[in-house]
Amino acid sequence: MRLLIALTAFLLVVSVGANAADDKHVASRTKLATEIHQKVDVRERLFKAMDVLTQFMTPTEKASFWTKMKVAMPAEKVNAVSIKAMADTYTEDELKAMLAFYSSPAGKSAESKRSEYEKRVGPEFTKLLDQAVISTGVFAQPPMQSLNPKAAQ
Repeated sequence: MRLLIALTAFLLVVSVGANAADDKHVASRTKLATEIHQKVDVRERLFKAMDVLTQFMTPTEKASFWTKMKVAMPAEKVNAVSIKAMADTYTEDELKAMLAFYSSPAGKSAESKRSEYEKRVGPEFTKLLDQAVISTGVFAQPPMQSLNPKAAQ
């Protein structure tokens, strides 16, 4: 019994020490992720990816949609989610390398061309996706029968 108590106490002390050390690393990674977000506009990237939703809207509808989206998805909330995910995903060394890249002339140039790149590949990816979905034949099949026996009656 004493051995079990001693082992439990030891594990508790070790885990508290590990959490304190991890908190230091989380804070460091969060700081680095925040610095990266000052170089890279994540919310703008998200909105560009969502632009496909507006392709069949009139200019007035599109303007209204984006006005509402900017209110519904403020930069602070989008960045907070992205910064936390980045800090939880990447190591400190990876974040430092990313920050160095986005701070460099080549990184700044690459980021400034992202929009052009996305405009070029977006329509092509959409065509490929459309062809892939059609080739599966899934949408040519009759709808599945309900799994609810009462609905079939």
